[in-house]
Amino acid sequence: MSNPLIQEVNSFLTKHVSPSDRLLVAVSGGADSMGLLGLLGAKGGINTGRLVAGYVDHGLRADSARDIETVKQLADSFKIRVQFSKVNTIGLAEKEHLSLEAAARRLRYSELARMADESNCRWILTAHTMDDSAETVLMRLQSGAPFYECTSIPEKRGNILRPLLSCRRTLIRDWVSSQRISFNEDVSNQDTRFSRNRLRVWLAQKPAFWNDRNIHRMHAAGRDLGLALLGYSQTADLFVQARRVGDDPCAVGLAINEILRYFGGLTFVPVEVAWAQMAGRQGQRLPSAMRRQIADCLTGNSNAARLDLSEGVRFERRGERVWLLQGQITAIRRSIGRGRTPIPERNGTIVIRDGFSSANSSQAGCIMDADFLERDLVLRGWEPGDRINVRGRPTKKIADLLAEQKLDPLGRKKIMVLADDEGPIWVVGGPLAERAEPRGNGHKSVWVSWESDD
Repeated sequence: MSNPLIQEVNSFLTKHVSPSDRLLVAVSGGADSMGLLGLLGAKGGINTGRLVAGYVDHGLRADSARDIETVKQLADSFKIRVQFSKVNTIGLAEKEHLSLEAAARRLRYSELARMADESNCRWILTAHTMDDSAETVLMRLQSGAPFYECTSIPEKRGNILRPLLSCRRTLIRDWVSSQRISFNEDVSNQDTRFSRNRLRVWLAQKPAFWNDRNIHRMHAAGRDLGLALLGYSQTADLFVQARRVGDDPCAVGLAINEILRYFGGLTFVPVEVAWAQMAGRQGQRLPSAMRRQIADCLTGNSNAARLDLSEGVRFERRGERVWLLQGQITAIRRSIGRGRTPIPERNGTIVIRDGFSSANSSQAGCIMDADFLERDLVLRGWEPGDRINVRGRPTKKIADLLAEQKLDPLGRKKIMVLADDEGPIWVVGGPLAERAEPRGNGHKSVWVSWESDD
C-alpha cells in the first residue's frame, strides 16, 4: 500500500492539477523540501517526467554548493531535471531598503516564476508545512498587524501550490529519516536576526503552549479567516461590477461613502478586487503595506491621494470617489487645417469643411469663423491653465467645465482642444469660444467636427 504521506500529496495534486501539467518543485536542500521532492519521486508518486526541481541560491551562505550537490543527487536518483539560479539578496535589500528576509522572498519567488516559465511548468510547488502556517499566523498576531492580515499560508495562491500544509513538520522529517534521504541543516535558521527564527527560539521554550493541538488550532483559525476574506472578496467583486462607470475596462470609479458603509474595517477589499480584475490577477492580493495605504487614503481627510499599484494600475482619490486607472493617455499636438485630419491616438478624425448641412447635425461639431483658418491651429490635450470664453458666460477654466460633466479622470485626460496662439477655440465635442463664432456680414464660416471611429 502506498505511504499515507504520498497519498496525501497525490490527493492534493489531483484536486488542483491536471494530469498533463508540468510542475516545478522548489527545493532548498533542507529536510522539508527534500521530503517533498522525495514524496513526488517515490514509488506511488507522480510521473517524474512532469517534474523539474528548482534551487535558488540567495548568495547569503558560503556553503550553498553543498545544498546544490544534495539536491542534484536526489533529483538524479528519480531522473528529475534540476534548474539552479543565484541572486544578489544583499544588493536588493540595500537598493530597496528591505530586510534580508523580504528581499530573499521576493527574489526567490521571482526566480521560481522565471524557471517555471522556461521549463513550461504551470505550477510551482513549495514545501510549507502546517507548522510554517501556524507560525505565520502567530507572527502576524504578535506584530500588531490588522486582524485581516492574520491569515495562514494558503494552499494555493496564483500558480503556487503547497501540498504539505495539512502535515506536521515532524511527520515529514520522520519520513525523510526513514527513507534515508540526505538533507542539509541551514545554519542561517539559527540566526536570530530573522523574525521567524526568533519566534522559533521563543516557541521552543514553551512546549506546553506550542503543542500539536494548538498548532492545529492556529493554522485552522488562520485558514478559516482566509476563507472568510475570500467570501468577502467575492461579494466585493459583485459590488465593483455593479458600480462600474461606462464600458471602459481601464477605469473603475467607486463611491467612498459606499465603501465605508459596506466594507467597514476592510475598506481595501473592493479596491483590491478591482485591481485584480484590471491587472488580470484574479484571486491575488496586494502587499500588506499597500492594503494599509489604501485604507488610510479612504478614511483620511485628504481629498486628493494617489498610489501606484502594481501591473500599471493607479489608485486616485478625487473628492468623494476613488478611481482605479490603467494605461497612459498619449499626448497630442497636431497642426490642423481645412479637410480631414486623422487622429489615431484618439480613434477619430477632426474635419474642417465649408458650409453646414443637416447631415452634419449628428456629429460633434460647431460653426467657426473661416478667418481662423488663417491662424496656426493645433489640436492638443487641454492643459490646467486653459480658459475659454463661451457666449453668455464669463471666461471659465476648462477644468471647471469638465468638472461639471463629472467625467472620470481617464475621460478628462482624453479631452482635446482646438487652439491658436491665444488659447483654446473649441473644446472638442463641447463649446466654441465666443471669439471664434461667425461674425456675419458676409464673413465665411466653416463646419468643424469630430468623427469618432468607435
